[in-house]
Amino acid sequence: MKKFMIGMYGKYDDIKFNRDFRETFYGIEACLFGDESDIEKLINNTKRKFINK
Repeated sequence: MKKFMIGMYGKYDDIKFNRDFRETFYGIEACLFGDESDIEKLINNTKRKFINK
């Protein structure tokens, strides 16, 4: 099985997201985000990655 999760802790990290994102990933574990704008960035970039497959 090649499915894995991306861990995001404290804030959205664009570099980590782009480095770790794979087509076969299982999901994203997002914890302790202090700002709702980080959550929006995570959602928008995840949708963009899926649309551009």
